[in-house]
Order: sequence, then structure tokens, then C-alpha cells
Amino acid sequence: MPRLLLEHHPPNQIPLSAVAMPRPSLIRHVACKLLAVLILLFILTHIRWPFNRASTHSHGASRSTVASDSPVSLHNLHFHGQGPCLPPSASRSALLNKASSIRESCRASSPFSALLPASDATTDRGPRPRVATLTTQWGDPKAYYQKAIQTHLVHALVHETNLHLLCAPTIQAPKGAPDTLANRLEIYWNKPALVLSVLLSEMAKPKPERLDWILWADADTIILDHCRPISTFLPPELHDDDDDAEAENDGLPHLLYTNDMLGLNNGVFLLRVSTWSVNLFTAVLGFRFLRPTVDLDYLDQTAMEILIAEDPRFRARALEVPQTWFNAYADPSGPSSARGYAGDGEAQQALKLRDYHARRGDFLAHFPGDPEREASMTAWLDAVDRLGNVWASGRVQRDASDDVELFWNRWAGRRSNTRVPVS
Repeated sequence: MPRLLLEHHPPNQIPLSAVAMPRPSLIRHVACKLLAVLILLFILTHIRWPFNRASTHSHGASRSTVASDSPVSLHNLHFHGQGPCLPPSASRSALLNKASSIRESCRASSPFSALLPASDATTDRGPRPRVATLTTQWGDPKAYYQKAIQTHLVHALVHETNLHLLCAPTIQAPKGAPDTLANRLEIYWNKPALVLSVLLSEMAKPKPERLDWILWADADTIILDHCRPISTFLPPELHDDDDDAEAENDGLPHLLYTNDMLGLNNGVFLLRVSTWSVNLFTAVLGFRFLRPTVDLDYLDQTAMEILIAEDPRFRARALEVPQTWFNAYADPSGPSSARGYAGDGEAQQALKLRDYHARRGDFLAHFPGDPEREASMTAWLDAVDRLGNVWASGRVQRDASDDVELFWNRWAGRRSNTRVPVS
């Protein structure tokens, strides 16, 4: 991905003595600030925001009208907007039974048994981080996307976390707008809008009630390992003070992201619920308005990459982690890659897998840019169902746990000698 080196505006641009700045520069500076505020107000007031109406109700229906076996009544499932996020055949009881069976299998056969929920708020090792997954599904229902979302829902049920689903786009070109590429691409800005909406909602809650982290996962992702909690990727919290994550010089990362051969990929990332994250996603969402001359080859992804590269306040809290942790790609050979995933070592060797390609034991598989995405994802979904818990069958090919532990140990060593300013 080409890097766009643009003019950087450092924080606290207005000097202590405004008279020291030439008057035309001061006027331009104030005008830019006012323009930024007006654009943000426009975004907040002119875009339809169904996000804050998230509920466990089905597409606006009251709980009394929802079928008793509908997954809509699941307490940890939150819909945003009206639309067919899950297939009509989805059964609440079937999902709960599947999650319960997987949890017991994970407790008996995986290395994460002590991290599985023992109650609403604890594991055998103590309090669990409060984590939620965010993803989307809108437009004409696509069975393979709906089934992929169900893998995230089952994972959330296994670990008693929450899942937020955006079921209908909120940001889109007006009705009757010309069918241009720019208008068709408007829909992709729903991703940062949903993230920002959930962040603002959580930050309004008392600290003990709010989420700690958010996992964003694009719709073209499939959970492979239901046993591994999302929390296993998170940095060690080295402070007891609830407010330390926002304190000056704490040095804690607020964004965990991965790179691929094109640069930053934001199809999957982990985001701390914090003021820093609110600021980042406010900047991402407003980027195209504030800097309209910048070419955004990958839309919000490019905006995020530019902001992290240029602004030291964002760069200081964004941390690249290995892609193999939670953003491994399915081999691009199409549906045959699923046979390699489910098959023996020789079948995978024939695919000539690279390190960043998904294999048994990885957390999830991502399918970016796959020209045969429907066939590929359908084949992988079937393979994952057939394999079940790979820890129980002893067919794990890669376990990221040692790599994660080593990474954070090294990070803690570097952190002890680093002081990071906070925005």
C-alpha cells in the first residue's frame, strides 16, 4: 500500500501568546479549527445513527413478538439497525447447546480451561476482561456471511462475551444519487461509525460497567478456534488503578493491529475502550471531510494508516502485532484451501502455505480479496464444523500462545525504559 506523506499538524498549535503569530496565520488556524468542529457536527447531526438503539430485539420487534427459540433473545447479542444479520433458520436453543458442548470440550481438552467462564464475571484465574466483538452484515442476505457471523456468536456464547452486529448501513449515498464509485463506497464508512458509536456508548458508563476491549472482525472472517479467549492476545495490565490506562506516561497500547504485504490491514484489530480510541475513530470518520484531497485507496483503512503514521499521539498507542495471532489469511487457492486446512500435512504442503496463512490452531481465518469468497468461505465453514475442537483431536498445527507470551515479555522490558505521552 503506498504511503502518503502529508502535512502533519502537531497538537497545541495555538501558542501561549497569540500575538506572536502573524495575524493571517492566526485567522487561518482558527478557521481550520472551526471548520473541523462544523464538519464533526454535520456528521453527528446529518447521518442517521441507529447504532445507539442497539438491543437484543429483532429488527425493531418487541421481545414479546420474538419467537421463543430465536437467537434474537440471547442476552449477549446486540443488533444495530434493521436487517437480516442471521439466517431465519438460526435457533437459539441450537446455538446455546452448541456453545455449551464446545465449552465443555474446551474445558476438558484445551490449554485455555482455566480461562473459560466459571461465572458471569470470573474465570478460575480471576476477573475476566470485558470484551465484545463488532462486525457487520447488510444488504441481500448471503448465507456464507450469516454462517460466518454465527461462528463469532458461538464464540461469544462460549466465553460469555458480547457480539454487536450492524445489520443495516447507516452511512450511504442518498436515494437517487448517481451510481458512481464514490457513492457505492460510502457504505464502507459504517465500520468506523459503528466502532465510534459503541465506544461513545461504553465511555458514558461507569468504569466498572464498561467494556475493556473491542475486537473488530470483518464479515469475511471465520472463527477457527472457539476455545481460545480473545483476552489471550491482550497486553498484561501492570497497574491496579482503574484510570491508569488514561494516565500520562502509562505506555499501554490502545490499538493492536496487523500488517500484510500492502501495509496496515484493519479487517481485524483489537481496540481498548478509552478516550484515545474515541479520538482516533473520530479522526478516521472525519478524515475524508477534513482532508478531501487525499487519495484513500482503501478508504477507512488508509485513513487509519495515515493517522497512525503521521500523528505521534496516535502512533504512540498503536502497536503492531504478528499477523498470525488473530488475522491469519486463508490460502488464496480458493475452496481447495479448506481441504488443506482439514487434511493432513501433505495436503497443506501441496498448498505451499506461507506463515501468515491460516492453519489448525489459529484463532480465525480472514478472506480479504478472495475472488471465490463464497465458495471458499462455504468450504471452510464446512471444514471447521467437521473438525470440531482440534485440541481434543490433537491436530493442532500452530499454537500462538508461546509467541504471544514472548512478545509481551519483550514489550514489558522495553516499556520499563519508555515514557509515552498521551493525547
